[in-house]
Amino acid sequence: WHAQILPLKELPTLVLLESWRDLFAGRGGAKEVLRAISHTTPEKLRDEVLLPYLETRRWFAGKGQRMTGMALADIGAWRTPEGSWLLAVLKLEFADVPPQVYFLPLGIAWEESGVDLMQKYGAWALAKVREEARTGGLYMAFGDPHFCPGLLRGMGSPRDVTLGSGKLRLMRTGAYESTVDAEALAEDIGYPGQEQSNTGVFFGRRIYLKGYMRLQSGINPELEVGRFLTDESPYPNIGAVLGAME
Repeated sequence: WHAQILPLKELPTLVLLESWRDLFAGRGGAKEVLRAISHTTPEKLRDEVLLPYLETRRWFAGKGQRMTGMALADIGAWRTPEGSWLLAVLKLEFADVPPQVYFLPLGIAWEESGVDLMQKYGAWALAKVREEARTGGLYMAFGDPHFCPGLLRGMGSPRDVTLGSGKLRLMRTGAYESTVDAEALAEDIGYPGQEQSNTGVFFGRRIYLKGYMRLQSGINPELEVGRFLTDESPYPNIGAVLGAME
């Protein structure tokens, strides 16, 4: 019954340069992300921001392993009518196990009058941020009530979107149109009471969005089977797959 809304520890503070905002406006590149953070080394970003957050997540499979390297393997700005977010892919290397790759969508929210950022993004927060006189927070985008509807709406327009050196592929099934409407997109966003081995988001009681944070090669079997039982050989006794992002 209890939702964790506060960060588990004191958050580090990052001082940002203007070029971070340029990135969200589409003028930045993958390698400019680290340069956009003033007085912050890649080691600090890894050891004080990214790694402490990953180690609190149930879906992180590197717990107890000695990490030998962390790199932003690919990164790009995804812009939607709901807002824009940075979609990062982290590649982690370990001493005794094969490398692991994770999806980490990120956003920045700035303090506004009457808005408590720790109440809004606390459990999803990675760091505090400061840019001149402004203060805010760096957070994982699944905690943003605008990001998840953006994903759901994006799946309704199948296409490939260039993202860094790769692409974002959005698709939908035949069940999408009859289920996803303005009312569904306006549903209150909720989260499971206990974190799973993936990131889950409820749209009221109608739709469930599942984010696989650890990326692996090949076709996701849950998507493959669910899509088959939705479009190719409809089976009424399961929840239909509506769409996907790859």
